[in-house]
Amino acid sequence: MTASDIVTALEAGLITENEAMEQAMVDRLADLYEHPSSSPRWRSQRAQGVRAAGLATR
Repeated sequence: MTASDIVTALEAGLITENEAMEQAMVDRLADLYEHPSSSPRWRSQRAQGVRAAGLATR
């Protein structure tokens, strides 16, 4: 699964946050949203909220 696929599945409620982190091999959910993507659907509302809240800091 690509990072975009994982985010889409997570936001659709098809997988849990723990499953998403396991699939993406990240330690924090915010790390999943930091993965760059060229897909236009990548910038979901949730991703923008995470970035705006400052949760996606390195």
